[in-house]
Amino acid sequence: GRKGKGPGEFLHISVFEIDGNDNLITFDSRNMRITIFDNFGRVKLIKRSVEIVRKIERSKNGDFFIELINHGLVDPEGFSISKVYKYSSDFKNRILIDSVRYKTDIQITEPVPTNLPIPFSSNYIWTIDKNGNVLSGMSDQQVMTLRNNQGKIIGRKEYNIKKLKVNEEDKKAFLNSLGFYNGSSTQNGV
Repeated sequence: GRKGKGPGEFLHISVFEIDGNDNLITFDSRNMRITIFDNFGRVKLIKRSVEIVRKIERSKNGDFFIELINHGLVDPEGFSISKVYKYSSDFKNRILIDSVRYKTDIQITEPVPTNLPIPFSSNYIWTIDKNGNVLSGMSDQQVMTLRNNQGKIIGRKEYNIKKLKVNEEDKKAFLNSLGFYNGSSTQNGV
């Protein structure tokens, strides 16, 4: 590709994925479009988007799972709203699978009950399994949810971090490897 607004051209690729058939799936946030390329770099499909795409995955049967964030808007309170949709392979049909609202600009450095200081900002994570189910969770909660490809909850697992046992050697190794992003610098061993 090259810089530009035409088919196969880009201004800013913010998301890309390679599917099971070696197709390259991209989202260009300045051109606001999803483009699918075959293994030889030829454009197979272009889909315009009015919303910002945060993540794309494709299931074995060709359905797209796409996370859209904030309806293309910036929330003045610092919240993000992520919605995961399942799209048909031709993008003509979509089903809402999951929707979450979370604060993205909070850094938590409080020690958890294990006395390990674990810094993180709230983040929504998800993936699809081989059956097309969506496994999702939030980084500031100890809950994982499994939904089928229609959005129905079919499994849920809650983890209790209070029961985690950590020895001093593991704690020291963890602290030595820990990085904390602060502005433009990274400091190890917070």
